[in-house]
Amino acid sequence: MLYVIRQSIASPHKTKYMKKRLTTVVLALSGFTAFAQQDPQFTQFMNAKLFTNPAYAGTTGAICADLIGRAQWTGFPGAPNTYLLCVDGLIKKPILGGNIGLGLSVVDDKLGFDQTIGAKLAVSYIRPVMSGLGKLSFGLELGIQNKTISGNWIAPDGTQTSGGTGPITDPSIPPSFSNTGYDLGFGIYFTHLNGTYFGLSSTHLPDNGESLTSGKYTFDVARHYYVSAGTAFNLGGGGDFKLRPNLLVKSDAKVTTFDVNVNILWKDMFWLGCSYRMQDAVAPMLGFQKAMGPPATALTWKIGYSYDVTTSEIKNHSSGSHEIFLGFCKKLDVEPKPESWEDVRFF
Repeated sequence: MLYVIRQSIASPHKTKYMKKRLTTVVLALSGFTAFAQQDPQFTQFMNAKLFTNPAYAGTTGAICADLIGRAQWTGFPGAPNTYLLCVDGLIKKPILGGNIGLGLSVVDDKLGFDQTIGAKLAVSYIRPVMSGLGKLSFGLELGIQNKTISGNWIAPDGTQTSGGTGPITDPSIPPSFSNTGYDLGFGIYFTHLNGTYFGLSSTHLPDNGESLTSGKYTFDVARHYYVSAGTAFNLGGGGDFKLRPNLLVKSDAKVTTFDVNVNILWKDMFWLGCSYRMQDAVAPMLGFQKAMGPPATALTWKIGYSYDVTTSEIKNHSSGSHEIFLGFCKKLDVEPKPESWEDVRFF
């Protein structure tokens, strides 16, 4: 998203200070222009698949809850802060030869005086394919999105009115704004027992039909497209190490960018890796996971941390981005579907 901020004319002795602040604002805007997607981004995107693809709901066969907290561009005034909660699970009873998955994602994304809160309910239909070695699912999500503008923007250098009665405000930015609209998305997702997955999805399907309007201010929610893929395979003969590459391509049909991640999992407990976001950041990460209880119904918990080393011009004004991930999965002891055979010798 891109905001146009008009700077008031200051007296000569404030020019140097204002140039510094203007440079900061311009760099921030250039960052938003380069990455125009309105949906928030996550470095540990492989742990937030439900957020971008409703067809992911229920595909793990477990009840899972994932929480991500992201502090982007720390040290930058008004920097983005984002929180995401995803919960999904599988309905055990088969329906029409497949299963139904349900999911809920809630996001709180704040950027300066702009805040977006959204909640989406996802429903997926999951069919076994490849003789049971894989799953193919189709998902639909319906939700709401609230956009809020709060606070009075003032000139960064605190410029006063001619009478000195107070700071100069920008009349083009409303002092307060809040509106809620609907949201709709669709996705397709394939996963294999060997850890391979591939997904296609689109969020905000109405494509600017979700406009949030108040007076002269209008926020158009653009349609977003996602392609996700990844796999896992053993390194060496012992099976202690697994290499897990992941890819996420993001586009709003005007700007396209991607995140790529490679991490190594050791003994299904520790992982270490790195992500790269096109023209934005390189992000090392690490994490730990542990399964507790019987294998059929084990509870697995995960914790991960990543740090974005900014590579764009914003690196001169921030100290990078921090992201923490917490996850829990409880396996479902799904009873096998009873099957029967008849001997052709008997009628």
